[in-house]
Order: sequence, then C-alpha cells, then structure tokens
Amino acid sequence: RQTDIRARMDRMLSHLSHLVDDLLDVSRVNEGKIVLKKARIELSEILRSALESSQHHMEQAGHTLVTDIDTGPIWLDADHTRLAQVIGNLLNNAAKYTPPGGTVTLSAHHRDGVAEIRVSDTGVGIPSELQAGIFEIFAQVEDHLSKSQGGLGIGLALCKQLVALHGGTIDVASAGLNKGSTFTVIIPLARDAG
Repeated sequence: RQTDIRARMDRMLSHLSHLVDDLLDVSRVNEGKIVLKKARIELSEILRSALESSQHHMEQAGHTLVTDIDTGPIWLDADHTRLAQVIGNLLNNAAKYTPPGGTVTLSAHHRDGVAEIRVSDTGVGIPSELQAGIFEIFAQVEDHLSKSQGGLGIGLALCKQLVALHGGTIDVASAGLNKGSTFTVIIPLARDAG
C-alpha cells in the first residue's frame, strides 16, 4: 500500500514538474528568452528521442504505435531538444486522448523543401469549433469531454511557438468527436538538403 502511494506521488510530482517546465518555457518564448541551439541534424534522431520519451505512455495504454518514415535521411537545421519536445508532446497527447488499445501513427516525409511530420490517433478527436483555438495557451478540449486529463492547456501552445521558432507551422485536423486527430508539423529542410 505504501509503495503504491509513493509511486502515485512520484507520478504526480513528475507531472507537476513537467507542467511548470512547460509554463516557464511558454513564458521564456513570449519574452524572447529561448534561443534555439540549431545544428544540422537528421530527423530520425529527433524522432527516436521523441519516441523514447513517449514509450511509457504508449505501453501503459496498450496502444499500437505505427511508424511510416522515409528511409533516406531528412536533414534539418534544428534544435534537437526542442523539436523532440514538440513531437514527444504530440505523441503523449495522442496516447492520453486515445482509449486503451488504440493506434497512434507517426509519419515523416520530405517534399518541396520541407519535412512533414504527422502524429495521428484513433482517439477522442477534436470538435471542429475547437480546432482553431487549440494552440492557444490554456485551451483544452477536455473541458468539452466527460473526463479531464489533468493538463493545463499549455503543451500545444508551446509546440506552436517552438515550431514557429524553427520557421515551421503546426496544424490539426479531426473529423470530430471520437474520430481521432492528426497533428501536422512542417519544418524547412536544411538549406543544402534539397
């Protein structure tokens, strides 16, 4: 019993720590205090880090993770840590808002001078009237659902800001409640990557 309580407290502390970190990051971005540490990096390294950070959430929910990633290298001028944070956040959200035993798909392709990264799920979806504001700070879809997922609505706002610092965009598509969602991140390729 005491072990269970300690494990729960550890999870809650970790969750709170991540929320505070995200809130501080949003504040730093808004104040222009986050400077990306860009380097030439292959996208698969970033995706590997993001997948590692979300593996526990996927396994805990019994989700099937499907990957569809171009076999050749996709070179970016990017901040490894920050871009992995974005993709990891999208994967964690997909795990969180997909009923147990669902499917989460991570795809990455390059076309026309950009890398296109998609995180799709078979989860609760996002009503069309909420999609436009989903990237605003403190926006939460769960306010309109029957169960709260314990977030503050910071993660997607931070994702949008970090993607913008990379010169990219992030968008969402969902056919509505219980129809899953797809988040698409578009980042320019490294200048000499074609």
